[in-house]
Amino acid sequence: MAQVFLTADHVAATVTLQNTSYELRLAISTGIGVANDFGTTGCMEYQLLYLLDRSNQLIHLVSVSPALQNLNILGNANQQWFSYVSDEGMFVTIKSATAVNDQLVIDHLIEYQEGSREAKMYLTKEGKNFLIARIDAGAVME
Repeated sequence: MAQVFLTADHVAATVTLQNTSYELRLAISTGIGVANDFGTTGCMEYQLLYLLDRSNQLIHLVSVSPALQNLNILGNANQQWFSYVSDEGMFVTIKSATAVNDQLVIDHLIEYQEGSREAKMYLTKEGKNFLIARIDAGAVME
């Protein structure tokens, strides 16, 4: 099944890794999403994470391993490229990004109806794309 995403001008964070500056951006799924004109739909909304290298005008996608622990708290493990998932009970926000030991570390806030939690995603550069190496998540806070 093919999905169509709409790129946005909003930059979620900017970080320099291995002497290259990247803008973290989200492309929004053009599907029905979490809500429409009539209210909530119960559907999930996908936000494809990509990194833009402005100097070379290159887009880098983020690869996923379905076996990765904690992936389901942030996104979709059933596709080749990582995307955040939002639905009626959960919304993920990128708080910041930093470069640490040749890895890109993205700090997240995950908001649930029952509370919130923080999570860190660690990315490594693999050729022209990035790979999620690890996700650490804190406990849900009420």
